Amino acid sequence: MKKSCAFGIMIVAFIFMPASATIINIPDDYDTIQEGIDASIHGDTVLVQPGMYEENINFNGHNIVLGSLFLTTGDTTFIAETIIDGDSSGSVVTFESGEDNYTIITGFSIINGYAYWGGGISCFYSDPTITYNKISQNAADSAGSGIFCYSSDPNISLCTIEDNRGLPYYGGGGIGCFHHSSPNIEMNRILWNFVWGDGGGINCYDNSSPQITNNVIEGNNTRQAGGAICCDANSSPYIADNYIFQNYGRIFGGGIAFFYSSPTIEHNEIVFNHTFIWGGGIYCGANSTIKNNLIINNSASEDGGGIFCSANATIRSNIIKANSTYGRGGGIFCNASPLIENNVIVHNSASEGGGIDAESSYPTIVNTIVWLNSADDGDEIYGEPSVRYCDIRGGWAGDGNIDSDPLFVETYNNVYNVCAQSPCIDTGDPNRYDPDGSRSDIGLYYPEHPECEFGGIRYVSVLGDDNSGDGSYGNPFRTIQHGLNVSFHQDTVIVLNGTYVENINFGGNNIILASNYIFSEDTLDIQNTIIDGDSSFVVVTFNGYEDSTAVLRGFTIKNGTSNGFGGGIYCRYSSPSIMNNIIKENNSGHSAGINCMFSNAKIIDNVIRDNFVTGWGAGIDCYESNADIIGNTIIDNTALGLWGGGGISCMSSSPNIQNNLIAGNSAIHGGGILLRNASNPVILNTTISFNSAAENGGGISVLGYGGDNAILKNSILWGNSAGENGDQIDGFIYASYSDIQDGWEGPGNIDSDPLFRDAEANDFHLMSIVCGDPDDSPCIDAGSPAIIDSLLDCSWGLGTILSDMGAYGGGDSTTVGIIDNQPRVPDRFALLQNYPNPFNAMTVIRYNISTESNVTTEIFDILGRRVETLVDDAQPAGKHTITWNAGDLPSGIYFYRIVAGKYSQTRRCLLLK
Repeated sequence: MKKSCAFGIMIVAFIFMPASATIINIPDDYDTIQEGIDASIHGDTVLVQPGMYEENINFNGHNIVLGSLFLTTGDTTFIAETIIDGDSSGSVVTFESGEDNYTIITGFSIINGYAYWGGGISCFYSDPTITYNKISQNAADSAGSGIFCYSSDPNISLCTIEDNRGLPYYGGGGIGCFHHSSPNIEMNRILWNFVWGDGGGINCYDNSSPQITNNVIEGNNTRQAGGAICCDANSSPYIADNYIFQNYGRIFGGGIAFFYSSPTIEHNEIVFNHTFIWGGGIYCGANSTIKNNLIINNSASEDGGGIFCSANATIRSNIIKANSTYGRGGGIFCNASPLIENNVIVHNSASEGGGIDAESSYPTIVNTIVWLNSADDGDEIYGEPSVRYCDIRGGWAGDGNIDSDPLFVETYNNVYNVCAQSPCIDTGDPNRYDPDGSRSDIGLYYPEHPECEFGGIRYVSVLGDDNSGDGSYGNPFRTIQHGLNVSFHQDTVIVLNGTYVENINFGGNNIILASNYIFSEDTLDIQNTIIDGDSSFVVVTFNGYEDSTAVLRGFTIKNGTSNGFGGGIYCRYSSPSIMNNIIKENNSGHSAGINCMFSNAKIIDNVIRDNFVTGWGAGIDCYESNADIIGNTIIDNTALGLWGGGGISCMSSSPNIQNNLIAGNSAIHGGGILLRNASNPVILNTTISFNSAAENGGGISVLGYGGDNAILKNSILWGNSAGENGDQIDGFIYASYSDIQDGWEGPGNIDSDPLFRDAEANDFHLMSIVCGDPDDSPCIDAGSPAIIDSLLDCSWGLGTILSDMGAYGGGDSTTVGIIDNQPRVPDRFALLQNYPNPFNAMTVIRYNISTESNVTTEIFDILGRRVETLVDDAQPAGKHTITWNAGDLPSGIYFYRIVAGKYSQTRRCLLLK
């Protein structure tokens, strides 16, 4: 049985009972709850046994305790088992006769009420205590579908107010406060309520000023204003320490909206709220104080993704992060002249003013960090506000302003402390002081600033421990996310072989995350280092403006899912380097493999296969992105959406698509590549073959007004099929020096079977007699006369005069996906540094030899004594690795020496135990 840790609170019901008070049992003493209430006198307790009671009860001025067996046992299961059902015939519970705070209702499920005011509970001129109840599935015509307060100050605590609905014009899906009502609303869960009026969760109207503290207000919805809370008509509530999450206000304030009111809003977390018009997090329509809040991931379709301010407010000490709007002011939209002081405004987006829009107002911005926000106009701040002693990316005229990386410590966990080397420390307004008496900092004040650590290496292993591990090779962490969380810009996180069931987020940090492949270049390390999304979310997320120094390299990324964008990898406003990965078996609503949204990512030498999307962009989806997509194998992906794009989908994008193999993908339009809305990529040395489209463009489909300036060059389109017309290309594209089945107008284009070596086995290299094939492909030496193949061998370019067409030719030799397993012989001898180094007991030594040679590999101590011979044998040309186990040797410096034919080289390593 589940006990409530707060059961002691219930004893208050008995402390104030008069000596003559009695306990009335329902249904033993009376059949109905109402009969028990009517028979009670001041101080009595009406105790209700589990069951369904179809009643509409009225306390009628009786100051009593009404409770289920939860009252006497503290067992919360009795709340669900003791139900008062209003049968849609009025308020379920009514207080209208001056009941005071010693009147208590506790431990019930209050459901199915329907009334003009207060479907679940109505309070008129009464101040009862409403605690530990579940109030759900109630409705009202005018206000307060869950609880309605009129000139009442009840204590509402520890309740779940959930799924109350209706069409009340005045709103208050969860709680409606009217006409000088100032209830204490504390520690409740206010969830999934819906109204047509204002305040999906709580509505404060007509001089009502409740205390709203320590509540979870989540998933509420209104067609008007304030998905979580709306304040209007001279209401001045105190809103503090709440978690306001994923609420929706259609017009104003997805989280909080206030008009002609002056609330104090502090210490709240306001996260993932949305509105179609103004103020995704907060809409401010009157003077207010907004301080010490965490305001992240809110959105508005018009203005003010985080805060919309139409009156003079004080906005102090908030983190305003990752809000978005299609209008103006991603973090704050100002329609008045607020004071914006000591805030951190990061990662917000808008059409103009990514951080703050002050086009028609004159706010004062002091001691604030405005960093890594994005806007179509490129501005962190739009307008002409007074800005001083701030850190603004891109700079801003004004006293004491700087333009320097603030060096945040741990953005993923929303800890926006800055480290000790931050340029924001002691550079704020010199006339203001931090609590320790020093000159004020720019941004939020924290009493401790840890040292920045740049360029460290941390290790993660399936045998590690996040609590006791220190990230060293000998004592690694257990989870990749923990390794990322404790790392800083320019650090490297090395993940050892194993399967990691995680959904990870880089959190805005430019970190190298890699498997052992980064050292070994052994593709087995890619196959054996797996990040499995467990079908619970996107596997890897970049959404904090990471740049190309953020690297994801050498993993198998699988089993991610999302109803929105990105199943395997999601990039938004970020441009990381994604290299040498297998991205497979992910699914989503859009872009199952990799999503690039407002991102110029570098997507290089990956295998992207067997991903499935119900929308468009099964392999790679580019939305307003000019990514580099180079050397990838993109095969067997499926897009079922109306538009399509089985391999690559481009919308309003012009990526660089070079040396890719795009084969066996399927879609509605554009089995290989879909181009929409002015998408004009350069497609160079790419093989697009055996893709299929249900309607148009088996290879490439150009839809809408996109693609008129797209360029196809040195490429092969062959064997693609489309259900409607069978075209390799549907739409217009500039093509030259390409092999296109059924022909295409343009210089150097041909129409000949390209003679792939073994297309059924995904080997799309070109046949060549010198490589042992029966014929020479017509695509050899048929490319642009301006390009010469950079390497001549059987795994790359074959022609000696001009470049070859297709994925394996061109000016820059590269692997094409990591499944390109054609052997490539090193052209010179090389001895590489051992890994790891320093090491404890075991390390790997790697070397390359260009011709078959007798090889000797020896280990020497610091005095030059040979301690071990690892290899003494003839070895073929190629890349070689040796594992050295030094477990029997003492710590110290050692040297390893390779002799291969006439070549020799020595390197130093360090054994630490």
